[in-house]
Amino acid sequence: MASVIAMGSPTGMVPHSCGELNPAEARFCGGCGADMAEGKACAACGHVGTPGARFCQACGERLRSAGADLPAEAAVEGRVAAVEAELASMRDDMRSLLELKEQLDAALKRVRQRQGGSAAGSNRPPAPKPAAARPASDPAAPASEASAPASTGAEVEPADAPAQTGSRSLAIIHFDERPDLQDAVQAAVAPYTVAHYHTEAVLAEGMPDGLPFAVVNLMSGDPFAAFTSPELRLGDARYFTYATDGTRGFVLGVTEIFSPPFDADACATRILAVLPASPRVLLVSEAVLGTPELRAHLVRQGCTTSVAFDERQALGIIPSVRPNLVLIDLNLPRGEGLRLAARIRADHSNNHVRIAFLWQQAIEPALFRQFVNRAILDFQFRDEDLKRALLQEFNPGGAATVPSR
Repeated sequence: MASVIAMGSPTGMVPHSCGELNPAEARFCGGCGADMAEGKACAACGHVGTPGARFCQACGERLRSAGADLPAEAAVEGRVAAVEAELASMRDDMRSLLELKEQLDAALKRVRQRQGGSAAGSNRPPAPKPAAARPASDPAAPASEASAPASTGAEVEPADAPAQTGSRSLAIIHFDERPDLQDAVQAAVAPYTVAHYHTEAVLAEGMPDGLPFAVVNLMSGDPFAAFTSPELRLGDARYFTYATDGTRGFVLGVTEIFSPPFDADACATRILAVLPASPRVLLVSEAVLGTPELRAHLVRQGCTTSVAFDERQALGIIPSVRPNLVLIDLNLPRGEGLRLAARIRADHSNNHVRIAFLWQQAIEPALFRQFVNRAILDFQFRDEDLKRALLQEFNPGGAATVPSR
């Protein structure tokens, strides 16, 4: 039988023998145009078809059968497709994790072999060091301290002598108006002859000499002034962050900061520069538009990237993903981002995890202060906590021992 279907119809419709236009996907006879269905009545024109028909032959209206909810059907089909895509992504992530585990096992074996060799030769007198490697007034640090990994986050008591902090001086810029905490930071950095303490007021006169190392209390008057300061940005500052009102609070340590204007490509490049090879990154954000772009950049940079949309989901997957870095969006509602960072740092099993903050939309300082006040409620704070955490950054392997990037 000759078909009267016009496949090239510009309207996406096809003519039937009766002259009516129906959607191309309607089921009808190619010869006479009769609907191959009966038993259902069109809500628009009353035409009757069978339960298998989807469109009315006469008017093209979508047919509905008893108990059928086509929009709900479509929603379920879309959800199934999304789950299948997510499962495929998880399978890819799992393969990447297995490959990474093999690489880490090999690296761990090499580290143990080197440590074994160092232990065997620990009774030999140390080789002389170049004069430039350490100020003349600083005696060499004990071998046991030098070999201890600084990234474990374990509590470290002050050493008898300051650790190596690099051949250039460090400009410590402290953003905190509390005199007691200013004294605590000064006491922590005082033994290091290459570290020079300043309060944020010094920036009014320009950036002092040295590599900028900003120590920021997130409860200071305007913590965003530290993150957006042109002097610190041009100097490529490292940021050491904590949050306290003097009795409650937490210390986050060295934190990567990505403030507006946010550039996903630059963020991914910088993350790769401060993390080991084949890094694992957990991105925590509900920004539907920005998250896929940033994740794509991270994947191109060689990062195994997972995504969580809130604090609860992030805390649930950290033990299985074991990320090197958790990148947290401060635009999460109700200050979830800061609470998440505090809980990550409070769990000693996460001592290896670095924390980074990003935000793409401006946050009012007063609102941000409310977020911080909520986040610190569950944590007691002592000045010694701040001193101890700073000491870790000045010990070998800490962030204060390396020149700026």
